Amino acid sequence: MQPLFRLPGAAALGIILGFFAGSPTGGAIAGQLRSQQLISRNEGERLTAFCNNAGPLYVMITVTAALQQPALGIWLALAHYPLNLLLGLLLRFFAPKRNSPQPPTQSVRQLIASGWQAAFGRQTKVQPLSQMLKESSFKALINIGMIGAFMLIFSLLLLTLRQTGLLSLLQILLQPICQLFGLPNSVLPALSEGFFEMTLGIDTLAASAAPLQAKLLCAAIILGWSGLSIHTQIAGVLNETDLTLKYYLPCRLLHCLAAPALLLGCQKFGLINIGSSTLPETNGLFGIMHLLGLAQTFNVWQTLAAWLLGSLICLLALLSCSFVIVHKHR
Repeated sequence: MQPLFRLPGAAALGIILGFFAGSPTGGAIAGQLRSQQLISRNEGERLTAFCNNAGPLYVMITVTAALQQPALGIWLALAHYPLNLLLGLLLRFFAPKRNSPQPPTQSVRQLIASGWQAAFGRQTKVQPLSQMLKESSFKALINIGMIGAFMLIFSLLLLTLRQTGLLSLLQILLQPICQLFGLPNSVLPALSEGFFEMTLGIDTLAASAAPLQAKLLCAAIILGWSGLSIHTQIAGVLNETDLTLKYYLPCRLLHCLAAPALLLGCQKFGLINIGSSTLPETNGLFGIMHLLGLAQTFNVWQTLAAWLLGSLICLLALLSCSFVIVHKHR
């Protein structure tokens, strides 16, 4: 964690849950770590900036089911999760410089022993299982209710803006984004609604008459921005701490612009062909599967399993790189 993101080891929980559980879990974990004084204010703000993602189940199943194109899931994930990790790597340069003394050199056995002691050797009172189930269920219900309440509030807000004609003004402001990525004006209603609420924007995009390429790029923009509904949820869970959205909002803006650019770059280099109105033609592994007649069996569940396996491999690779970098500097 320290060599890659310049974050303490406690921040790993926020990164993992933020990438697998979706928003606003990452922000809630960052706020809890800050309340426990396990991370500094700068570390908490940088952690919040890149650990709030759309969950893999949402991207791979909900979004692709709405668009009726399960094969798009792998490309939406490619435009979403690696870019957030890249933002986290770039944010390490915004960490304040510290002139702290170098820790004493430890062997691998000592590192493992100290890690085990830190994880399981604390002299804290363990709550009964029934109490933990009660508290976890109560918190889960609160989070579900909060998410539903925010969706309802922004649905009513969008209805009001649509009836008053103010939503059309936002569509005019979003036209430069369509011109930048060559999107038709038919996706402007989806972009304007996705600016406020991600799920409503995806639903509007699915009902539009835009071609498949425009839908894929527009979905990447909406997922990258996440919507004001998600932003207010994260601001709400951070309300009791001194953490702000100093890095979070600029990272969302960069993400929603970099995601479609990455997909267009993949198309330019022949990794994906999304110019038609049918399923995207892919090269490499997917092209081989098509030649072998296995493309029909590669459904959304197998795509999800492959992504989860790939994510696990990436996490192991990051941990391995961190271990090697630490020992090179000692």
